[in-house]
Amino acid sequence: MRSSIEVVQAVQELKTSIAGLDSAMQKQDWEAATRLMQRATAIDPAIIASGFAEAVVVRAAFCMA
Repeated sequence: MRSSIEVVQAVQELKTSIAGLDSAMQKQDWEAATRLMQRATAIDPAIIASGFAEAVVVRAAFCMA
């Protein structure tokens, strides 16, 4: 079982990777986009699918829009 701190850190990494990916794609920086996608997909799928990740990442996306 993961500690709460590990889950929070992984979700923060996911959130940061997605934000960076969006920025890289807008700039058409495909190398940076590839690196950020690799970082995001390296996160445990169970964490990505969690309600906590959904709430934090989705909320951040709406705040940035």
